[in-house]
Amino acid sequence: MSEEELLAEIQEIEQLIQSQEELADRIQELLTENPSLDQLPEELKAFHPKSLYAMTVRSIAILKIKRIDLLLSANTIDKLNVLLKNAIESEDFEKAAEIRDKISDLLLSESE
Repeated sequence: MSEEELLAEIQEIEQLIQSQEELADRIQELLTENPSLDQLPEELKAFHPKSLYAMTVRSIAILKIKRIDLLLSANTIDKLNVLLKNAIESEDFEKAAEIRDKISDLLLSESE
């Protein structure tokens, strides 16, 4: 997988994680604001917001594992390039500089 493909897939997963986290937050707000939801009939328990919340949290965990698997499958420089791009996008320039230096060090050691 090329660096661009890796980055695109990780960004897609990041967007999915963010949307699932927002959904989990909304469900939690719904549960907090409506305590009477606990009185649903037994037949509807599968559709209870608590069940939906649990499924959403599991989905977030699966996406995070997939993101880690993608990073682990890439070579070190590809991983660092993805981390560098993320640091720049989040405007964490100190971290970006550290990662840039690590990439430079690796490239120098490979060329020796």
